[in-house]
Formats: sequence, C-alpha cells, structure tokens
Amino acid sequence: MNKLFYSLIIVLTFLSSCSSDDNEEEVTTGDSKIVFSSFENINCGDITVSLEGVGNKIIPSTATPIGLDICNDTHINLAKFDNLVAGSYNYSASCTSYTWTGVITVGNMGCSGLSFTVLSAD
Repeated sequence: MNKLFYSLIIVLTFLSSCSSDDNEEEVTTGDSKIVFSSFENINCGDITVSLEGVGNKIIPSTATPIGLDICNDTHINLAKFDNLVAGSYNYSASCTSYTWTGVITVGNMGCSGLSFTVLSAD
C-alpha cells in the first residue's frame, strides 16, 4: 500500500512539473533589416549612420541618391543593417552640415527604410 501511495505521489509530482504554455511569446528571429540612404545629393560629405546597440555604417558622399523603395534596392551605397531582431532602434546620422536622429521600428522578418533629406526654406 505504501509503495502504491509513494508511486502515485511521484507520478503526480512529475505530471505537475510538465505544463503546456499556450501563452508563449512570438519568437523573433534575426532576419529583419533596416536600410538608410540619401534621398537627394545633400553635398555634405559622407553620412555616418549609427544604430544604437548595433554599430555604424557610412553612406558615401559619392552615393547616387535613391528613391523611396530602398528595402528592395540592391544599390551598394546604402547603410544596411542586416540580421536584426524585430524592435525599435535609436539612430543618429550626421555629415559635415547636418544631423538626423530618431527611432526606427522594424517587424519580424521585415525591412524598414529611411532616406535622409534636407528641407529647403525656399
């Protein structure tokens, strides 16, 4: 009788340690990317782009301006940050005359792009 009782307690303890977690968070991969470019020729030298927690990239001053669909562009003169986990990232960018800062968000296995420009007072 004692053996049966102890066996039952062991089995119940084992079963209680197993659980089904139906509320698991969505798994994010490192397959997202953020791409920066220059929308126009700004004439301020290279643009250094910093993505907080990731690193720095440079858009060369010789880069050809890119349109709005930079995520699908294969142009080599882009500041591409690949293999990112989905989320929001602080960025800063600067050249000799201008500075840009902000937050950019990318979804899981997605792409977000931003083209730098300068507003004219004309």
